[in-house]
Amino acid sequence: MIPKGRPVRGDPPRALLPRAFALLRHPVAEWDKVAAEEERPTRLLLRYALPLALVPAAARAVGLALFGGRDAAGAFRLSPTALILDALLGYGLTLLALATLVVIATLLAAPARAAGGRHAPLRLAVYASTAGWIGGLANLAPPARPLGALLALWGVVVFAAGAARLVRPHKGALIAYVAATLLLFAAAEALTAIVVRLVLSLS
Repeated sequence: MIPKGRPVRGDPPRALLPRAFALLRHPVAEWDKVAAEEERPTRLLLRYALPLALVPAAARAVGLALFGGRDAAGAFRLSPTALILDALLGYGLTLLALATLVVIATLLAAPARAAGGRHAPLRLAVYASTAGWIGGLANLAPPARPLGALLALWGVVVFAAGAARLVRPHKGALIAYVAATLLLFAAAEALTAIVVRLVLSLS
């Protein structure tokens, strides 16, 4: 007999909001539930990743509409059209970041002799991105940005806990897998930011 509340393999995935907040509050226990679930990649992307990844761009758009923005040239306000284009660009970059993390996590899983299954790196990347996406709510107002940074740092803990339970690198390879994945991801994000700024400056 299975104890009440214990994850059972084949369980259906939780709804978006309960899953997101559980990953932030109790990541280890929630990763155990994720590992016991069976979930198609298309469902994970359409019902979890795509809606939640919209949060940072939407929050930024609302914040700019209400309070305006500030750059090196001073305070500025965007037209409604510019707000929409800015939000679309932000959303696209968020999805690009997710795709980058999935690719890196997948490529590094083989050298780490991971045993978590074919879709484990995808599930890891999506669910571990939750902290950063929720932290995007800090884009609503500049005073909230330190909170967003703290959530992004907490995302490292969430990622490490998930890697141990989903990707399951070979014994002794967990720290190397997590460090290599996140460092390469940070480098890719920095390069993307440089390219985007260059393109925008030329337009």
